[in-house]
Amino acid sequence: MYWSQQEVFFMATLYLFDYKIKNVPLTPDGEWRRYFNSNTFEQIAQQLTMYKEAGYIDFVEETQKAMNISVGQPVSFGLVPISFVIKEVHTANVKNDLSKYLKNWCNDKLLTDTAYKPDNSAYQHDKLLAALARVYERQDMPHVSLADVFGDNADHEPPFWETVLAPQLIGEQYEIRQMGYDMSGDIAQPFVDIKIIDLALHRSLERAAKSAEPLSDEDPEEKPPYKGLQVRRDGLIYYNDKEVPFTPQQRDVMRVLLKRPEELRPREAFTDAEASIFNRSNYPNIHETLAQLVGATHKKLRIAVGRDCIFNTASQGWKLKL
Repeated sequence: MYWSQQEVFFMATLYLFDYKIKNVPLTPDGEWRRYFNSNTFEQIAQQLTMYKEAGYIDFVEETQKAMNISVGQPVSFGLVPISFVIKEVHTANVKNDLSKYLKNWCNDKLLTDTAYKPDNSAYQHDKLLAALARVYERQDMPHVSLADVFGDNADHEPPFWETVLAPQLIGEQYEIRQMGYDMSGDIAQPFVDIKIIDLALHRSLERAAKSAEPLSDEDPEEKPPYKGLQVRRDGLIYYNDKEVPFTPQQRDVMRVLLKRPEELRPREAFTDAEASIFNRSNYPNIHETLAQLVGATHKKLRIAVGRDCIFNTASQGWKLKL
């Protein structure tokens, strides 16, 4: 089942930034309310107990003596809670369950008990890459928020934390340097600040940023068009100066084909890590997935060009020929 965004954020904080939450008083009216959908000490205690029983944390309840005055009754004293403090985080347990949850999210295995279900993870990941490319033009270490990825007018709460956490915990594409909520506006705005560590992602963002410089002499700014078909500096693909609306994965397929047009490109050229087509997830049948992806790519290209132009040799590969 899908976790709430508060649950995902809390688990990620326990794993990545436990120093921000250990030994810090937690109260219903404190800034840590972003972790809990709770308005009372009893509700926070229930949620913390759930995390403790799952093996993630140990916590204590801090109390103080208070006077109880009731009409017609003698004055009495008792202990009342003032805060809760997480004393220990069991990182291995947190990492194991958070990683398992994110893998299920990447493989679209999560269910929901509401009328709304988020779109597939690949679609969310494409939105993230588009946001990173826009920001990367101005920032070497991108800082992106929910609005950057999903816009300001999402009909439902999108899976922001799953989308930004998976590339680190599952794909090892970047490191999250900071994560949190901007509480300055009327609505809390989640954000992350990242450092790219994956070379393929780095190169992809370099190419997508319009102001990017060539990475080397072997990585030219813009290759000459092949019969009107061209990968341009902005990372998009054009036919006769009109953009063909490929998805990011489909653009990667086209780049493999355009490296050597009119030559048979073996299946290994598409599944190789350098192609960056299948680096993000594990695919049970990668060749079947590749065939479907090339087919979808060909369909869009055929609409743009007006005829068949990607040809398959069974069990071997594909050739681009206009």
